[in-house]
Amino acid sequence: MATRARIAYRYSDGSYISSYHHWDGYLQGLGLMLTENYTDPKIIENSIQKGNASVWYEDPALNDYYHAEPCSVHLSTQELLDSAFEAGEEYLYVYSEKLGGWKYCTTAQGEFVRISKESILPEED
Repeated sequence: MATRARIAYRYSDGSYISSYHHWDGYLQGLGLMLTENYTDPKIIENSIQKGNASVWYEDPALNDYYHAEPCSVHLSTQELLDSAFEAGEEYLYVYSEKLGGWKYCTTAQGEFVRISKESILPEED
C-alpha cells in the first residue's frame, strides 16, 4: 500500500513548484530520506522539476519519474495545500532556502512542522 506525498520547493516570492511521490511518503521514510540526502537547493529544485515520481532515492539520478507528468506550479501556500490534500496525499514536504531545510504537514490547514533527522528518529536509551 502506498503512502502518497507531495514534495515542494518554496521560492523567495512565495510561489512553489511541487511533484507527487507515490511510495513510502511517511515521515520515517521519505521525510528522513529528504532531510539526510536532499540538502542542496539546486538538486532539490531540479529533482522536483523533473515531475511526478513513483519514488525518490538517496541518489537523485536513480529517482523513478513518471515522465509524462510534469511538476506543478503554485502561486501561494493555500494553492499548494489545496492541490496536495484534495488529491488525497497524506504528507506534504516543503524545502525553503530561507528556512534552510525541510518542513512538513499532514492537514490542509497547513500546520507545518520543521523536520530534521534528530526529530524523526526515536531517542536511543
